[in-house]
Amino acid sequence: DQNVGETAKVIRVNDYDRKFLNYISQLGIKLSEPITVKQKRDFDKSMEIEIKGKSWNVSYTLAQNVFVELK
Repeated sequence: DQNVGETAKVIRVNDYDRKFLNYISQLGIKLSEPITVKQKRDFDKSMEIEIKGKSWNVSYTLAQNVFVELK
């Protein structure tokens, strides 16, 4: 559970669903990739993340299936 402003690297993703894997691949989420949390939204637990200078809005469900380790 990253805090706003923290950068962590991806260490594992759930691979239960091909559609999920395709979607995170489009966002640039892959093993060892650094991800920075830019904003967290309390009302639905979604967040804005940054990967390689690009910002993405991601759902709580997506975030729960990507596992990271703080740098």
